[in-house]
Amino acid sequence: MERQERSENVPKWENMDKDMLVNIFKKLDVVDVVMGASRVCITWFLASHNKTMWNTIKFNDTDSIVADNTKPHLQDNNNGEKHRYQLREIFIEINKFSRAEPVEFFFNVNSNVLEEDLAIISNGKWKNLKTLIIAKFANSDDLNHEFKTIAKNCRNLTTIKLAYRLDHALANIILDSSYYYSNYGYKQWETDEIEECEF
Repeated sequence: MERQERSENVPKWENMDKDMLVNIFKKLDVVDVVMGASRVCITWFLASHNKTMWNTIKFNDTDSIVADNTKPHLQDNNNGEKHRYQLREIFIEINKFSRAEPVEFFFNVNSNVLEEDLAIISNGKWKNLKTLIIAKFANSDDLNHEFKTIAKNCRNLTTIKLAYRLDHALANIILDSSYYYSNYGYKQWETDEIEECEF
């Protein structure tokens, strides 16, 4: 009888305070929030849509995202390995949660960014974006249009960091865009080959 009363006094996970849930979710990787926690119950779903969670988006959990986006082999087996998602699949989910809130966006070094991935950022929804850090592209030949669109739609963008050599044509598109009105500076980080453009 006493044990039953004690179990009734234990708060249910779905009844946790939303602010507490938001603080817990902020400690999780973005993949765990959009593909896991948000699907537990309606309370967790609502908490995962809290706009303060989406100011900064970092891809830290390299085990959850297919490293080579050009080879869409999703793994989901019973060997204890985590389900792996394509970058685009995560982007689509993030768009549902974040709306226009992201201010900073960081790709990890294992993410091969494709033109279609950048298109999701440049589609006009992320108007508050100030910082964009991209580790590497699968193919940098087709990105000119997307960077022009990012310049047009992300008017608050002040910093782009690219962890690879920036070719002349792409640099001109980023720096000469008529949509950037403030002065810019350019700095190359030789230690880790990150190139930073500040506008």
